[in-house]
Amino acid sequence: MDVRIAHVIDHINEHLAEPMNNRELAQIACLSEAQFYPLFKREAGMPPGQLITHLRLSKAHEQLLLGSVNIQQLSEQCGYRNYETFSRAFKAKFALAPDDLAKIVDHIKELQSDPDGVFVLAVDADDQPHMESMLKTIIEQHCISDEQLKDAVFFKVQDQPADRHNHQVRIKNKFTVSAATDLSGLLEHT
Repeated sequence: MDVRIAHVIDHINEHLAEPMNNRELAQIACLSEAQFYPLFKREAGMPPGQLITHLRLSKAHEQLLLGSVNIQQLSEQCGYRNYETFSRAFKAKFALAPDDLAKIVDHIKELQSDPDGVFVLAVDADDQPHMESMLKTIIEQHCISDEQLKDAVFFKVQDQPADRHNHQVRIKNKFTVSAATDLSGLLEHT
């Protein structure tokens, strides 16, 4: 990657809460706006504004998966001055409103005796390669042993009504949370 663009991306990551525009970013790269935009798009794979939005929402998503977050403050920390704008952008990217994700994570953590040992993956269940990749990353980052993994409990969140006979819990009358039972195929690959 071009070192000037890498420097700009580092700046973006360090200043996600602040407003940014192409003129300022071009100055950081020591380029004119006309030179900066196409170079950034080619090197980063997307325009500056799109990358900024992606990084802001990804940071918010990461924080929400950790649980117990003030969503209004989080939206401001991620560069959104208006909560509604943040919520709409978050839902467009992750198909789930930030307050819904927070409720789901909090509920799952309440069910566990060690809430600090709870890791939430927010992926499409049909995207097996992505799910495997995220699970492997969590296992590596947190040094989870094979023994700990065997004892792991997985939960599935669905956008469906709860079935009272299957130990499912409704959250905000929108989502069903239940223990996922068949993850043998996924765990064999990790």
